Amino acid sequence: MGCCFEGGKCVDNARSACKETLYDSVTSQLISDTPIPTLVDAIPTIGKTSAAAQFAAELCEGERDTKLTYLTHRTANREQFEEMIRQHVSDGSVTDMVHLPVLEDDCPTARGDHGSGWQSRLISLRDQGLSPASLHRNQKIGLPCGGTECPYLDWWTNDESSDVFIGHLSHAYVPEIVDERVVIIDEDPGDAFQTRFSASELHQLVGQFLKRDDDLPVKDLDSLKLLRQDESTFGDARETIHEYASDVDPFDLGGDIVQSGHGHVDAALVVQALLEPTVDEKEGLEEGSETYRVVLENDVEHIHLADSVVVAYDPQSGELALRNSPDFSRTAALVGLDGTPTPELWKGRLGVDKLSHVQVLCDECRQKYLSDVLGYQLIQTSSYVKPYSGAQPKRISFEKDRGLLHEVQRRADSQVGLITTKGAKTRLLSYEDENDVAIPDELVGHYRNIKGSNEFEGDEVQIGVIIGSPHPGPDELRLLAGLNGDIFDTEVVEETRDGHHYSRREPVSEAEPYLNHVRENSVAQAILRFGRQDGATVFVHTSAVPEWMHAICKSASVEPRPDGEQAVLRTLESGEEASTGEIADHTPFSTDTVRNQLKELEEQQVVDRQGDQHRIIWKATDSLRRVSPTARVKLSVTDFSR
Repeated sequence: MGCCFEGGKCVDNARSACKETLYDSVTSQLISDTPIPTLVDAIPTIGKTSAAAQFAAELCEGERDTKLTYLTHRTANREQFEEMIRQHVSDGSVTDMVHLPVLEDDCPTARGDHGSGWQSRLISLRDQGLSPASLHRNQKIGLPCGGTECPYLDWWTNDESSDVFIGHLSHAYVPEIVDERVVIIDEDPGDAFQTRFSASELHQLVGQFLKRDDDLPVKDLDSLKLLRQDESTFGDARETIHEYASDVDPFDLGGDIVQSGHGHVDAALVVQALLEPTVDEKEGLEEGSETYRVVLENDVEHIHLADSVVVAYDPQSGELALRNSPDFSRTAALVGLDGTPTPELWKGRLGVDKLSHVQVLCDECRQKYLSDVLGYQLIQTSSYVKPYSGAQPKRISFEKDRGLLHEVQRRADSQVGLITTKGAKTRLLSYEDENDVAIPDELVGHYRNIKGSNEFEGDEVQIGVIIGSPHPGPDELRLLAGLNGDIFDTEVVEETRDGHHYSRREPVSEAEPYLNHVRENSVAQAILRFGRQDGATVFVHTSAVPEWMHAICKSASVEPRPDGEQAVLRTLESGEEASTGEIADHTPFSTDTVRNQLKELEEQQVVDRQGDQHRIIWKATDSLRRVSPTARVKLSVTDFSR
């Protein structure tokens, strides 16, 4: 089949390659004096989670002398991992495995059992940086779940030596969960180790912090930023505030937050970061320097504090992001699993100096695996990126987008699923036109909630439509790159297409990994949500597809249907025969225009011509039922069945 397979093309051989890569990644770290964390790049459907579960099962049966911690975002994935372990254990029973408690799942207050008021207060305090354990032990809060008697806290009094821990990424902050264990993180950590403050939140946060002490020389963010401009004039004031922020006890900050409901535990770190001395270039840093502030070429500030704390501040938007990575330095081995990884982001989010990136299948073998082994058909129906960002995307092409959905649904012999952006999802499905688009809520997903999801898995939804691509906007991308000390910026690119001249902005080379992460990689994840092991036919209505996937995409087109054609279709939908003149009488168009439109529709096999040279009669074919009233949809597949 290709260079990455042994024994021919089949799912089992692809899975074997994935398992071998995972095992090698763990083993090489266990025997090394200076282990390097590994990122295993294995496309969805290839069995990376199953391979991790098999490794865990071997631990449970005593075949390996080490312990494992598995961390992932989704509750469903943690439950699936536990079930996979049981399937791999010989007698199906596992006694030395612990499902670590998750606040929203295991605390009655956080679940909402005691009312939405208590629920929102607890979650809000957690989001302000207070640990769930400290919130339960704080008698001033008086949680109705019993505080220290809450089921959420039960486990923390139990034995912490179990062979296998299964938990959320937030558990990585607990040393007993990660130290001297093989730690596997399934899917990109995302924002799990990061807090982002909008411009207004940052103003409020800094102001509240500076007002804690009457002796501090400034009381708001704007005044604080002035201190950074002239070291000779404001050096003493700057040093006073920096020392105060460095000495503040986070426990005291937590008490203030519980009492007032405002602020964040990281407020002191934010103030320290903003007052860090600036160096002109990274190369200008003294060897061993732990804290510094670098102003990047796009004016975003990259600030490195001690203990794996990194900050990006964007004066242009006024937003700030703070990343506080867990300490993975004492793990026995650290492995990340991702189907569409961005190594630069993984390295930064884990807070590690080095990261080995291993791709399970080469690009050619990936292509053959998806198309030849699993049977995926990918049909690309647009040559445009179609960035549908924001709560109210402005450039939705309803006539083409809904036209595609109409035709795919009418031609499909099974259920059709849809994935688009969250903002476009509502607008596309609520828009009123002549297209018949009715997709059940359970078959509609959006980019923000599908990574790692198995919602459309199996043979029930083997036809999918992807419409538009995600784009969080330049502000988020500038911070995303800035946390890694990289620049996200764009440049103007001129293009002539179909006789029209266009100007668009494209990322500079250093910025491409960050845009690809949120755009192309998200589209790839969406495509591979459908079918999974059973393959699928997926219509991809955006050009934002990873380069390696383009080779297996068939081209198709969706164009607006001219007004004249739409008028003719409306006239013929009754099923009655009519002459060219009779049809023209029912439209606002001339006989010549209608005649031309009928010829176009005849080529599309939507109408049949009857009669002779003296009198031509037109009648709609059976195809009229399936074609979109608003779009010419020319697909490169005629058989949707699999």
